[in-house]
Amino acid sequence: MEMDKQSTPINQLPTHSDSANNTNGQDEELVQNILKEINNPNVMSNDKIAARQMDPQSQNEGPPPDPVVNEQPTPTPAQIFQQYPTQTLQPDNTKTLSSNYMLKLFKEPIIVSAIVMALSLPLFNKILKNIPKALSETGNITFIGYGFRSILAGLIFFAITKLV
Repeated sequence: MEMDKQSTPINQLPTHSDSANNTNGQDEELVQNILKEINNPNVMSNDKIAARQMDPQSQNEGPPPDPVVNEQPTPTPAQIFQQYPTQTLQPDNTKTLSSNYMLKLFKEPIIVSAIVMALSLPLFNKILKNIPKALSETGNITFIGYGFRSILAGLIFFAITKLV
């Protein structure tokens, strides 16, 4: 393999004693133990033996029991299909595009549009002249005028929706 030509075997890797960074002997010992375990996977280290002794599942004698295998044959798709009753699908008549549904759907937007149009007519501006500070000196609607218009629109909408 081409990969083998480019890789370095583990036993040829430099150790800490070969390098100038040899500061801790424990690190070197740990690396050497790991390298030994990699080279000889059958040998268990002391840490692995201690961990195995503390593991309660490893205290059981012998290998774990084999799981119970289901001896029933797998049903074919035709058998599965026959188990379920056939159902006839009926159309959902709750939201058809009937005139009742359309009226219920668009009733409120139509009411809001009619109220806004009525309150935007110049006739309503003549009514606003009777309310103090609703119109400016030039005849433009002020913030108070817009507030009065919006409150009136809300009251009209509430009254119409409760009556209709």
